[in-house]
Amino acid sequence: MPPSRTAIAAHFGLANFPVAYCGLKIITSLALRFPDFQRSHWSEPEPNR
Repeated sequence: MPPSRTAIAAHFGLANFPVAYCGLKIITSLALRFPDFQRSHWSEPEPNR
């Protein structure tokens, strides 16, 4: 791998990792919790009854 690509990859990786990680963490938590919450809130009471 050329040194230019390594430097660019390292620069963007280190610069964008915290923001991308926080954004991804928030998006995944929302995407996973909202469907799970709706399923557990709406789907479970019916079969239990």
